Amino acid sequence: MSLLMLHDLCIEPVKAITAKVEAQQVIMLMGSSGSGKSRLLYAIADLLPHQGEVKLENQAATTLAPSQWRQKVMLLPSQIEWWYETAEEHFFNPPTAKELQKLNLCLEQLKEPIVNLSTGQKQRLGLLRAINRNPTILLLDEATANLDHENTLAVEAYLKEWVSQENRAIIWISHLPEQVERMADYIWSINEQALTCRTNQEKSNKQLL
Repeated sequence: MSLLMLHDLCIEPVKAITAKVEAQQVIMLMGSSGSGKSRLLYAIADLLPHQGEVKLENQAATTLAPSQWRQKVMLLPSQIEWWYETAEEHFFNPPTAKELQKLNLCLEQLKEPIVNLSTGQKQRLGLLRAINRNPTILLLDEATANLDHENTLAVEAYLKEWVSQENRAIIWISHLPEQVERMADYIWSINEQALTCRTNQEKSNKQLL
């Protein structure tokens, strides 16, 4: 049984999509601007009306309350919203100094007013906030768009460790070919309103070395 199943999922401008995601996989989603990548993630997270069916561990999204589904299938949008003064107030269990350090962050930044943080710091703290809620599927919309190369690699390493654990997977929109090569198990591409899927041959070749 696949971890996540899409069956005839339709959301404009993308036509019916049938695809599956297995546990411990990273799916990199590519396509030109306006092709429907973000809308597809929003549909999978049940945040936009759509046709077709999405199942997590053979349980349809329609059988759960929207809040329950979005806890399990969690979208991290490109623009992250904050409601409280500090990042720390957004966590059920605030991350430890060791966990923050993996993303080149520190406890002081966790307690700092959000308005004083850089865009990149907020992006990494937003990722930690999402993972703190223990999702099964992470839907990432350009999760490293505001980061320099060092912090981009730190996020990638952190997510590789996270997804390697049982019953977790990632679908990640990226416009960086080199990031796709480093991270993807499979590459989904949206072209002419249709989704195609292929293995990441670059990663497969490295694993054989």
